[in-house]
Parts: sequence; C-alpha cells; structure tokens
Amino acid sequence: TRNAGSYNEESNKVKVSVNTSSLDNKTRLSPLYGKSAVEVYVHELKHAAISYALKMANQFGASKTIQELLNLQMAAMEHLDWTIFMPDNVPTELQQENEEQAKKLWNYIFNKTKKEQLGGLHEFITYGLTNKAFMAALKDKLAPTKYNKEGKTFLLDRIVSTTLALLDLVFGKNKIEA
Repeated sequence: TRNAGSYNEESNKVKVSVNTSSLDNKTRLSPLYGKSAVEVYVHELKHAAISYALKMANQFGASKTIQELLNLQMAAMEHLDWTIFMPDNVPTELQQENEEQAKKLWNYIFNKTKKEQLGGLHEFITYGLTNKAFMAALKDKLAPTKYNKEGKTFLLDRIVSTTLALLDLVFGKNKIEA
C-alpha cells in the first residue's frame, strides 16, 4: 500500500515497489511515508554506495572516519526523536500505523548493539542525505566540539562532508581529508 524500497547487500540489488493506487492524485506521494518512487529509488541507490563504502572502509584505512560518523550519529540522536520520521498531515485512521513505523525506523537507526552498528549507520547516513525533515532538523545544530572548527560547523554539514570524504576514498577519488 505504499512506495517502498530495499537494498540487498548480498545480491547487490536495489528493489523499488511502487503502488500507484495509494498515491495522492495531486502530489503523487505515498500517504504513509510521503516519498515518491523517485525518492525511494535515490534513497536505495545511496544505501548501495554507502553500504559498500562502510564495508570497504577498513581496507582503505578509514576506521577513524567510521568512528567519526558513529559519533555524529550519536550527536544527532541528542537533537532528534522518533517523530522526525512522521509524515505531515497524517489522517487519523493512519496515525497509529505511522507512529509504529516511525518508532521502528528510529530503533533501527539509533538503537543498535555494537555488532549491528554499521547497519544503523548506513541507514542514518542515507536518511541524512535524503530526508528533508531529518536534514532540516540537523542543519542548524552545531557539530560536537571535537569536529567543530571555530564553532561554525553544523552537524548536517559535518555528516555530509565526512560521508563524501569516505565515498571519495573508497571509490578512488581522494584520500581522507574530512
């Protein structure tokens, strides 16, 4: 009943399911998540690239970069809660379902065991690069002091620059300079 997508690391395939019958006729967006099929596809493609980069990071000497991303994820958690994943203007009859989905996604991203951390991290990064509400909530929050040069570095900017540095390293463009 909604647009959905997934990235399978083992098969290296992106799957997008589009349910046009559930789309709003005016906006063409899913009422449950508010993402168009294109947004879902771009989100899943970013998953593929980020998942690969995280998997390969240690081979490229980027363990400090991974740790920085994990620290930024924890810092973001201080500024967000599960409601960030709630769509706007939810019909009353879908409120409970939307709240359950939002809490489930929150737990998937932020409440991981040490062993599961990278799964939550790649979801965190992907949402940080594709979800408007998520990005808006972090764009004016200062990054942790350790990563904040002269008190002018914002959390979203640091997430983006660190992720780009990792992707550049793994895909052969540069060395880590984030």
